Amino acid sequence: MESVPEPVAAFLSDDALRVLDALCEPVLVHASDTGAIVTANSAACDLFRYSREEMAKLTPRDLTGNRIDNAQTKARKLIRAALEEGPQLFQWESKTRTGREFPTEISLKRAVIGGMDCVLVLVRDVSEREERTSEIADGREYLETLVNTSHDGILVVDADGRFEFGNNAFFNTFSWPPEDLIGHHFIKVVPTDQHAFILERWKEVQAGKGAPYEVDIVTKAGERRSLMVSHKDMTIGGKRKYCVVVKDVTDRKKNELALANYRDHLEELVEARTLEVRQSEERYRKLVELSPDAIGLIHKSQIQLVNAAALELFGAASEEDLIGHSPWEFVSAEFKAESQERLRRLLAAGGSFPPREVALMRLDGQRVFAEYVSAFVPYGDDPAVLVIARDVTGRKTMEDALRDSHDRLRSLADRLETVREEERRRIAHQIHDDLGHELTALKLELSALARSLKKHTRARRRTEWDLALTRMKSNTDLLIQSVRQLASDLRPPVLDLGLQAAIEWQAENFQERSGITCNVTARAHDLALDIRRSTAVFRVFQEVLTNVARHAEATRVDVSLQETEGELTVEIRDNGIGIDLDRDASGSAMGIIGMEEKAHMLGGHLTIGPSPEKGTRIVLRIPIRIPQSANALV
Repeated sequence: MESVPEPVAAFLSDDALRVLDALCEPVLVHASDTGAIVTANSAACDLFRYSREEMAKLTPRDLTGNRIDNAQTKARKLIRAALEEGPQLFQWESKTRTGREFPTEISLKRAVIGGMDCVLVLVRDVSEREERTSEIADGREYLETLVNTSHDGILVVDADGRFEFGNNAFFNTFSWPPEDLIGHHFIKVVPTDQHAFILERWKEVQAGKGAPYEVDIVTKAGERRSLMVSHKDMTIGGKRKYCVVVKDVTDRKKNELALANYRDHLEELVEARTLEVRQSEERYRKLVELSPDAIGLIHKSQIQLVNAAALELFGAASEEDLIGHSPWEFVSAEFKAESQERLRRLLAAGGSFPPREVALMRLDGQRVFAEYVSAFVPYGDDPAVLVIARDVTGRKTMEDALRDSHDRLRSLADRLETVREEERRRIAHQIHDDLGHELTALKLELSALARSLKKHTRARRRTEWDLALTRMKSNTDLLIQSVRQLASDLRPPVLDLGLQAAIEWQAENFQERSGITCNVTARAHDLALDIRRSTAVFRVFQEVLTNVARHAEATRVDVSLQETEGELTVEIRDNGIGIDLDRDASGSAMGIIGMEEKAHMLGGHLTIGPSPEKGTRIVLRIPIRIPQSANALV
């Protein structure tokens, strides 16, 4: 241990130690000239699990975690900075006597003790704070996941009506890329004929009177869609903003129109049959019986009429199995409350409801699915509800089977991609380790043979042998270079250094081979991508450069890597002739499909389009971490 200055030792009396021990925070005293630990208060001894005498024998390295390199040198520099520049505050990784490592916040302050400079070191355990910070980050990620898994579009606009945020459902459903809307006024997506209407609604929203309303928007492709819009004002950072939830009701409105037509037809039919019922009840019954859809009449919470299709739907042998029973006996529990509410509203207000799917229970206990419409009808002098249902169990089974088949095919594609990358890695290692070493050994043997021939062969023969051996060594060098290039093409070893290093290497290699200038700008560090995701991104990058070399006629390629809010963005621009996705049906189009599929399997997406200046712009966006809802690449 380095010696303790006499003036400092003289100051450290029992009274001085009692002053230090009275402090709740752990405090160490370091000599300014040597950096040695002079003493520590009780709180510091308790924190690091050393006695005061043991603390005086330790160095900063002894109290530092293994993740900090050159701890002793760094500690001296920080102490010197505290003496020369003033108090220092920084994060540190500390270690106790038991080997427990934990994050700390260190404060260094110069102090004159006994007439000599010393440095007081205040240590604060920030483990709990780090945990809380991590929990907050996890909570934010959870909230973002919830928002982005919503089927409804969720937007945030500022007080002036400019888009600030949109979830995946909005941008994916309406085909507007975020960069086309963020920062723009919402009027951009509203048809001209509805500008006056939407601006009037916006005034009501700003006045706090806005109620949900319907409005049309225009998608990126020019399609007109109908939305149900609701607003909620909020204050973020002292600024007023509005959370907007939009639901696409285009299909619903089409269904409502179809239902209205169907309802009108049904009402005409019911009215006509009501007039005829006294004269020809049998004719009415035949109409019901011959319907391929199940038809039932509910009166006073009991089934009063069913047709043959209804008997088949519920697996009943006769009408007596259904008539007189409550309809709720045959409705699955999760749909019962909603169905009862629809019936209550029909009986109270009349009218009808649009088609709705429901799960039903047959008499044999089998669960089936049906799509039904319901309408108010008079039954004598009482109100009743007519229900028409169609069995869609087969359709749903086919949909489930198709979805399962799609998932299996995607899993197979993922597995094939994994096997291919593993085989590339294996072959590359085998070529490098086996064939590369053998060729190197051959070159060494040729060199040894050349030296031997110079010693034991006459001059004329030696010249002939020298020429032959020179050609053999030259060919061997070319073969070694080809083997190395082949191994690198199969699986670049630079991928082991990380995605950023691999992309920079590939760009430099591409520039050397093609003569096309390739610049890489990276604003992402320490990307937490696993090797399989890194490999997939790298393969997409390789494919893009291949297409540039073959088709773009470019002289320059600019590449940027950027990490923002848990998302990696790789943007590639060239100054070539551009790309026509509708025209290109060649191998490059197949390559684009492959790149898009890789992006999808990574939980991200690939955007291809014209560059603002000239040429083509390709943007790959993927989450840094694998989303739970996304298929893994392998």
